[in-house]
Amino acid sequence: GIFDALTTGSSLGASLRLIRHELIPATLNGMYFWVPVSLSIFTVVPDLWKLFVINIASFLYNILLSLTVTNSGVSDSKLKSS
Repeated sequence: GIFDALTTGSSLGASLRLIRHELIPATLNGMYFWVPVSLSIFTVVPDLWKLFVINIASFLYNILLSLTVTNSGVSDSKLKSS
């Protein structure tokens, strides 16, 4: 948003378009992952294992998120060209 536009030299409009284009899919993907994980953790997983399962799920989600960002090709050049 504003911070990105000020620090990278891209326009505010380009930053807002990128946020709109990336934010909704990222939010939906997070919900597709975390809602089932949360439901299973709080209904199936015993109390002793909840923290461990949450940490494993978080680790896997971070890997998936990194792969998604890497494969989407989001970069500073995309901001400046818009």
